[in-house]
Amino acid sequence: SAQAPNPQPTDAPPPAAADAPPTSPLAGYLGLKIHEIQFRGSTSMDEQRMRASLRLREGDPLDQGKLRDSIQTLYNTGFFQNVDVEAERVPPDQVGLVIALTENFFVGAVNMQGAPKPPPTTGQLVNASKLELGELITDEKLQTGRDSLEETLTANGYHKAGIEVHKAPNPETQQMDVGFLISPGPIARVGKVKVNGDAGYPEKQVVEIAHLQPGRRATLGRTTAALERLRKKYQKQNRLEAQAAVTEKNYDPANNTESYVLNVDRGPVVEIRLNGAKLRKGKLKKYVPVYEENAVDADLLAEGARNIRDYFQTKGFFDVRVDFREEDDLAHDRRYVIFNVNKGQRHKLVAIELQGNKYFSTDELRDHMVLQPSNMLLRHGRYSQTLAARDAESIENLYASNGFQDVHVQPEAIDDFKGVKGHMKVIFHVNEGEQTQVATFQFEGNEQIPADTLRGQINTSEGQPFSDSGVASDREALLSYYFNQGFPNAQFASNVQQASLHPPRVNVTYRIKEGERVFVDQILISGLHYTHRPVVERQLQMRAGEPLSQNAVLDTQRRLYDLGLFNEVNVAVQNPEGMAPEKNVIFQLEEAKRWTFSYGIGLEVQTGGEPGLPTQPQGRTGVSPRVSFDVTRINLGGRDQTLLFKS
Repeated sequence: SAQAPNPQPTDAPPPAAADAPPTSPLAGYLGLKIHEIQFRGSTSMDEQRMRASLRLREGDPLDQGKLRDSIQTLYNTGFFQNVDVEAERVPPDQVGLVIALTENFFVGAVNMQGAPKPPPTTGQLVNASKLELGELITDEKLQTGRDSLEETLTANGYHKAGIEVHKAPNPETQQMDVGFLISPGPIARVGKVKVNGDAGYPEKQVVEIAHLQPGRRATLGRTTAALERLRKKYQKQNRLEAQAAVTEKNYDPANNTESYVLNVDRGPVVEIRLNGAKLRKGKLKKYVPVYEENAVDADLLAEGARNIRDYFQTKGFFDVRVDFREEDDLAHDRRYVIFNVNKGQRHKLVAIELQGNKYFSTDELRDHMVLQPSNMLLRHGRYSQTLAARDAESIENLYASNGFQDVHVQPEAIDDFKGVKGHMKVIFHVNEGEQTQVATFQFEGNEQIPADTLRGQINTSEGQPFSDSGVASDREALLSYYFNQGFPNAQFASNVQQASLHPPRVNVTYRIKEGERVFVDQILISGLHYTHRPVVERQLQMRAGEPLSQNAVLDTQRRLYDLGLFNEVNVAVQNPEGMAPEKNVIFQLEEAKRWTFSYGIGLEVQTGGEPGLPTQPQGRTGVSPRVSFDVTRINLGGRDQTLLFKS
């Protein structure tokens, strides 16, 4: 808005609006020399810093475009909800500007007062509020958080809960602590429970198994545990396809009860059998994932067949074949899964050879393989088709990461090696192909970080092997470096152009979009009640005015946890979506309990006499009672000191 001489406020264009029309009250001030620019309404931001960010300057003519850009700049910082401009004529032909600011507030501590006995826990309620430390607070977010809390309480049986939202703003830091005052009311109880489906038990027994008797507390955890108990009951009977679910839940406000409709289908008894070989029941359950997934389908059974095959191959049955079939016995409520195992002849892996490898030695490649010839520890060696395929893939990945993009490795198993029946040799045929190297390499877009500095963070350079994995590694290294230099929005893109085919050479360009650099403004520490502030400040790995480093933030958090004084150390950047070049870093701390008491009661039993005393009777037993009591006091005097008393 702009103010006329009397003054009378008028509406201003929004931050991104076009130039004001000539009929706007502001039009009468355009072209006048700016006498003074004042700020009103900001208590946390430095006025000199705001003034430096504006295109408007005192002594310059008032220009609509510069005014619009200045409003947009302040608005884009994210620190202000509204940015208004008031103009007043200053004799003889000048204009005074007052920029009126309405500040935003950001999430500080989120507290739950009057929370009911768990469940839900206080932590679950704080998470349900969906308020993240440091983010912008709006009425919509507070309402969403309140609604989410109400849903969480209702899901745990508190249908009559009342929630009040209390806000405690701190204008100096633009932080706002939010308190939710909860009046939980009486918790709902379990009402009627109806069971549908083929449960195999009377309805009353199903309710007893589920521990879902009427009158119990009606919580989300109870219904979840009830369904889990039913599934485990059926699983012990090998009914792996048993299903149990709550299909309907009805609340009766008059009686404050929740009634449930359960759909329970026990499914058939599943028996897994092995023909042609023996395998302990425990191993069979380990290798056939139907027990873990509590389901029976073709994919899981096929995976089980592969696992059984691999197991017998590691035992020397390299030619083993495993298939399966399913049989339903509806009359006896059974489903049979039968794995047929044809072990074949037992073998011994006596030799492994690599052929065609020139760039890497055989020993270097063997370090990346799991296949092993027979030895004292592995009587038959270690071999399976799956392991051989994995070794071939591992060798290919090693070559590819060193510039051999067309490498191919093919394993070959030779049976009855050197005429000895059952002996086996595996040959890995390596076709390396040509190595792709970097012909030229350059950076683009790095305006604030020199190229020589960036080269020190990566492996790619002229004359070095080129690989996609190398580019991915460079990307991670460069972005990590930029993040730790205060560029949270840095972006990376690579461009690779073929320079020649024979030999294969490529021209590589790394394009960097640095974005705005962000520096630490203030470090805001809250949640201290007993701990002295210098104790925390000594652990800080950042200072005001330094680039905002991701590593420094995480290292500070780790060091604060290592003190042992805090249960939680939450850290966030205030106003993460704003475009301000300086931002506050928030450390929200929750102090641990200062007193810890531990005790123990037991007996010590000793048999026989003391060594070196031959005259003492042997074989006598002594019993002594033992009592221990320990007291620990941490955060002594508000410092990182601990007092320990043991008895």
